[in-house]
Amino acid sequence: MSGDIYNNKKSENKLYYVSSIRVMAMFMIVLFHSLCFYAGTWGFVCAEQITPIWKFMAPPIVNMGLTFFVLVSGFLYAFLYRKGYYRNTMMFIRKKATRLLIPFFVWGVYQIYCIPGLNKGWTDMLYSMSHLWFLMMLFEIFMIVTFISKLNIAERTTWKKDCIIFILTFVPYVISSKFLNAHSILCIETSFKYLPVFIVGLFLCKYRIPERIRLEIAYAGILVGGAFLLLLSYDEVSLKHYIYTMVSIIIGIFVFVILSQSNKNYRIVGYLDNYCMGIYLLNQIVIFYLLLNPDLREFFMIHNYWGPFIIFAISFFVPLFITKIAKRTKWFSVILG
Repeated sequence: MSGDIYNNKKSENKLYYVSSIRVMAMFMIVLFHSLCFYAGTWGFVCAEQITPIWKFMAPPIVNMGLTFFVLVSGFLYAFLYRKGYYRNTMMFIRKKATRLLIPFFVWGVYQIYCIPGLNKGWTDMLYSMSHLWFLMMLFEIFMIVTFISKLNIAERTTWKKDCIIFILTFVPYVISSKFLNAHSILCIETSFKYLPVFIVGLFLCKYRIPERIRLEIAYAGILVGGAFLLLLSYDEVSLKHYIYTMVSIIIGIFVFVILSQSNKNYRIVGYLDNYCMGIYLLNQIVIFYLLLNPDLREFFMIHNYWGPFIIFAISFFVPLFITKIAKRTKWFSVILG
């Protein structure tokens, strides 16, 4: 171990391991989006024939990527709350609205008017709007946690109370899943689904769990968890099944353990972390442009095995370049997170 990761001044300022996990999650999401055309995930634009290997790989990748993002959000919320931030409720809400809702509406409107063939309308703004659902979902989780934070769960509650709180966070999801679906209005069902994941991330920080687990256990846990996710995919368990998320939580905890105990600072990770939000916002839009073009779509259908890697390269480096340029101005910086 590299010392107390919570009190070490250098780690406190940078949290290198959190940047590593966030960048890892971003890579997974872009890779998943690059596979969707071949896995039959997007009904409006899919290859005429599904490629089995990509259909097999897609569910574990997307579940881990999304879960890691939410875990990191919960961890950072607790970390900053314990340092005295986020105590002003209105300021917190305003900050999160700026960070999440402005990009949601700007790029939602852009998709409606600027991507021919996507067939999106104003009502879609209330129902996920392609990949932008994640921003709405995360904002709603922050609003829920703002209410829960009145219990001061990031600092003063006991582990017994926290166990009860964690169990209770499953109740709204269980209820909503019976009546709603992943594309419910305002992403309510999905917000309830990932609320327990956020709480786990919060408790990871509060109870210093990453420093209490041995590395050998973490490595073994990732191998077993990864194998189990692949088994779920092989058995064609529904992508929406919550068991994917539960296993991804466990893998995410072990990833926290490994990266936090090494706490290495790679400059490339810090560099990419600065542009994660922009890459997330733009990568799927770039893919839409690629696949909604008839000639390019035909090309990618023919080259179904190495096509995803081409899509990944384009949809990663083009948004990275755009975000790097755009962040030089304040206005563009806001709409790219």
